[in-house]
Amino acid sequence: MTMTLPAAETRSTATAPTVRDLWRRGRWAALGLVGVLLVIAVVAALTPHAVDRPFDPQGTGTDGAHAAAVLLAAHGVHVVRVTDTTAALAAADDDTTLVVTRSDLLGTAGEELAGRPAGSLLVLVEPDPVLLTTLVDGVVPLPFGPPPTTRTPGCQLLEAVVAGNVAMGGGFTVGDAAGTYTRGGTLHGLTGCYPAALGPALVHVGPVGRGVTAVADGTFLTNGALDKGGAAALLLGLLGHHRTVVWLAPTQAAVDAQPGGQAGLTDLLPPGVPAAVLGLLAAGGVLALARGRRVGAIVTEPLPVVVRAAETVEGRARLYRSARARDRAAAVLRRDTAARLAPLLSGPAPPGTPVPQALVAPVSAATGRDPAEIAALLAGPAPRDDTALLRLAYGLDDLVDALRDPMPHPPEETAP
Repeated sequence: MTMTLPAAETRSTATAPTVRDLWRRGRWAALGLVGVLLVIAVVAALTPHAVDRPFDPQGTGTDGAHAAAVLLAAHGVHVVRVTDTTAALAAADDDTTLVVTRSDLLGTAGEELAGRPAGSLLVLVEPDPVLLTTLVDGVVPLPFGPPPTTRTPGCQLLEAVVAGNVAMGGGFTVGDAAGTYTRGGTLHGLTGCYPAALGPALVHVGPVGRGVTAVADGTFLTNGALDKGGAAALLLGLLGHHRTVVWLAPTQAAVDAQPGGQAGLTDLLPPGVPAAVLGLLAAGGVLALARGRRVGAIVTEPLPVVVRAAETVEGRARLYRSARARDRAAAVLRRDTAARLAPLLSGPAPPGTPVPQALVAPVSAATGRDPAEIAALLAGPAPRDDTALLRLAYGLDDLVDALRDPMPHPPEETAP
């Protein structure tokens, strides 16, 4: 005898999620999105609008050098800002002062500066040790120079003598203790100014207005220090020899864009993105701590009131439904059905056979149903959706009822 399972519609049970269910499931995602938007808004509001690029003539922040460019322009010196060595050499001539900042970003491209026009002056601000050694033999920056202090010129270089005392830090070690500098078999004078215990903070090699000037501390060029002591006078003295200053302020993106370079993703991001990412990580950590739950041993305790069995069943069913654990719910239904069927059957099960499989043959013999149908109910695959889970529950109930009440009943109407 084969019996068709009743359609899910014949027993009214809501399966579609309600608005309340959707809100309960997605409220933390919505709150997290609102938190992310708030963090981005706060970071954008707190990000300073001033451009703060160190030693950059367009930088208007404390470490920028926009005030130095304005001061030079007021004294008739034209400032040309470039971001790579190719453009710097193209703009330079014999009447040019070539200023190089952030030389650590240049890499091997900085060696091209050795081919600058012979009449130009090269000013290296806080130079990279490798680049300085390439351009000037015997002069090496101190790895751990003394902190900035107000220093006297201590030399005969006219630019330093006119400027007077300037706050300087760091220094250089000079290889020739006699005060002379030898390069390529030609004798040039080397002058060290603003000395400290370990070495001078300013070194000039070559004739006046030409050669190379290296400065260990470029703070006197910045907007925040240009009005202190003799900083402005030293700036005009060092960079005012020629009518044009080509100011090389390399950026990572510009250096990577040169032939042989490759810009990374982080180099192309706006300046405020790292701070925004850190803010998001912090917000995520706080949310994780707030939502985190410690997993400990299960503690059982008696209920303070008597609860109807139906309420506990419904509550457990809601938990399964919220977790979409249809496989777990089906396994519980089949296990409990097997426990209800076992007392209604006689005869031992084959040894080593799982309980649901062991009940297929006795139930089929007692009810007259197809063994494949009984196996699908007791040991079939997990339901694909809530409707299939409901049909399984109805089928298991009917199976128990068939064993308890073997009298045939009129067939129920089934859905197409």
